[in-house]
Amino acid sequence: MKKLLAGLLAAVLLTAPAFGDDTVWDSLEDRYYEDISQTETDITLRFLEEGDQLDWSRAVRRYHMEDSLLTRSGVDAFLTAVRSGELLSSRISYDERLMVFVEQADGSGGTAVVNPGKGELVGYLPGDEGEMFVMELTGGVKAALEDSGIDLTRVECYNLCTDGLGWGILYSDGKTELYQPLSEAPAFLEEGAAYTLEELADLVEEHAGELSRYEGLNADLDPEKPNVVTGAQPELSPQPEKENVETGR
Repeated sequence: MKKLLAGLLAAVLLTAPAFGDDTVWDSLEDRYYEDISQTETDITLRFLEEGDQLDWSRAVRRYHMEDSLLTRSGVDAFLTAVRSGELLSSRISYDERLMVFVEQADGSGGTAVVNPGKGELVGYLPGDEGEMFVMELTGGVKAALEDSGIDLTRVECYNLCTDGLGWGILYSDGKTELYQPLSEAPAFLEEGAAYTLEELADLVEEHAGELSRYEGLNADLDPEKPNVVTGAQPELSPQPEKENVETGR
């Protein structure tokens, strides 16, 4: 009997994910970054300085959530979906943009926004070190993923831009999902952490008034004249790409 139990334990250990080493995390990163076949010669490289290089090994598709959490209706729709068990991954769409890391000539890193359909670079943030999309698997993120019971061998990862929550990574195995804030996140979200959808919904509900406090601020302004108030919360909303001649969306 002891031999049988020992054999079963050995089988379990052999088939379990190797959380004690880097194998499972390396695999997660491999699934997050795109296998891009394009080279820099395929892209019209506006904005880049001489010596800057696109690092295609760190390129991701950019997704956007359909619910704007800067509006009360968007908050309500998000909360209703999450509370009913709907997956956040079912409420996002591909922006037709790639986020690509840039190795700058001076040794620093930046972010390029590429429109693959047009074959051109449409935005560039020099010196930001790819903070809007580079995967940072901190100890807190790893612990949250392990504790959630998510199947790390089946997880899909999405770079996600959300009005109100900024930039982050959505992890989904088709049943369990977690959200990791990356950049431009509101103060109630901690970078270097990952939240289950239930935890995220609780925080969004708690701070709904803060998120939507500028809603309708520009409603009565003359649409033919420049707005003197943006109606946005810089600390809560993703910022446009600097030096960008397009919106990037």
